[in-house]
Amino acid sequence: MIWFILGLLVIYLSFVLARKSLKNYQDMPSGENGLFLLRDLQYFDDVFLEKICMQTGSIFSLEKIYKGGQGALVLFAPKRVGEGIVGLSPLEIEDYTQKISEDRVQVWELNVGKKKGAKHIHFLEGANLTLEEQAAFQIVFMPGEKGKIQVSMRILVSASDALKRSNIAKQIDKNMALSNQVRSKRKFSSKQVFGHFRKRSLYPKEVSKQFLTPQELLKLIKQ
Repeated sequence: MIWFILGLLVIYLSFVLARKSLKNYQDMPSGENGLFLLRDLQYFDDVFLEKICMQTGSIFSLEKIYKGGQGALVLFAPKRVGEGIVGLSPLEIEDYTQKISEDRVQVWELNVGKKKGAKHIHFLEGANLTLEEQAAFQIVFMPGEKGKIQVSMRILVSASDALKRSNIAKQIDKNMALSNQVRSKRKFSSKQVFGHFRKRSLYPKEVSKQFLTPQELLKLIKQ
């Protein structure tokens, strides 16, 4: 009888550990990928995004990057896709995250909120970045079925002064909440999420159902 009970206990513990592991499982981009600066944004529209969304099975990331008052939009994508983009004048660049120190960042994950009629305001509204400070809004996504796109969203703030870094993060939190994007309750450290940011990892729908339509994704990254 005792061996039977111990056997059940082992099975139960295995199930708990497997479920905990699955809860934090993320897909990683595969193949040869690159980071492309999108220089001509007049072509960044529904048509462009629909073409991207035809590439099922691939992981992409759209990232709005700011340093001081200067902004840029980059696309992380398979090289065959990035090099084949018509319009937007894509230019392959080095990964900017590799130049950011882990000791001066605050990075966190966002969830799609459930509030209806949310405002759409710029995520850096009122943050007042200096030339030495940097922020980025990342939407990692994989095209799915029926016009739905699975997404994982993250915010990065880089500043040498810890207090200023914290104040910028609070202002962004306030702005994102108004835009119906709220902090994830997953218990990852900022350093861990920075690793996810660099890898452009994505929670699959079996782990976290975070869906946007192409129009919603476009509106978010352009705000």
